[in-house]
Amino acid sequence: MEDKSKFQRSRVPYLIASTFALAFLFSSTDSYAFLGGINEEITGKVLKDNGFDENSANEVGDSSYWTDSSEVTNEAVHVDNNRLDLGSQLLITKKQEVVDVLKSCQRRDALDTLGAALHTVQDVYAHSSAIDNEITVAMLSMQRGSAPCDATAGFAPSGLVSGYFSMSGFMTGNQCRDMPSGQCCHYGLNKDSPSKPNGTNDPAANNAARAATLEYMKMVIDDHHRSVSDDQVTRLENMLKQRHLALVCHRRHGGMSNDIAGVRYVPQHWECWIV
Repeated sequence: MEDKSKFQRSRVPYLIASTFALAFLFSSTDSYAFLGGINEEITGKVLKDNGFDENSANEVGDSSYWTDSSEVTNEAVHVDNNRLDLGSQLLITKKQEVVDVLKSCQRRDALDTLGAALHTVQDVYAHSSAIDNEITVAMLSMQRGSAPCDATAGFAPSGLVSGYFSMSGFMTGNQCRDMPSGQCCHYGLNKDSPSKPNGTNDPAANNAARAATLEYMKMVIDDHHRSVSDDQVTRLENMLKQRHLALVCHRRHGGMSNDIAGVRYVPQHWECWIV
């Protein structure tokens, strides 16, 4: 079968490589992003409410969940260190990747890429001053944060910034170690749970992350609609949202093949149906 939960899939090499990071990310008193599993919960709930079946939504949520351990220090993925610009570049790239792999009938890859992108979408609200300073976010055109941090004025009222994050500092209990002057510390700015220093803004950040998740998903669907013929739009969108027993792929210039739902690659000059 194509889709399995994170506990069922064989991830031995991956888990060995990430065990050390996970020990800090999910057991430390200073959590890294939305408290463990909340990215996954936000993603799954929004997608299920918007046409994804449980299996498909869980696969996207699973990919979002594991992003914290597979991309621990990637500042673009988590929009840390004021690199909001890199976050926007990543979201543009992944939006196109989802469309491209879906057109190639790579359903699983499309779901996983979408999950990784949605993690970044949600981290914008957990890691930046958007909620604290009531700043509207344009996800695909964010600029590198440069406003000075003023903790007495709610972090950075003069512009959108994200928190400085040091992995070595995180591992030794001081996330602000070696922080450049004028920046906000990740620990003080982060809104990952109500119990944290900035926890009063957790509900608002959570709600904003849900709205942004839906917004980004619609961007992906819109790009998909613009990139394929009218007769392929519904087929491929349903392939993304619904798990099916078989994927039937027909070469435009002859030939027919039937593949189980776990198919990983079909050339782009094939047309696919779900049955």
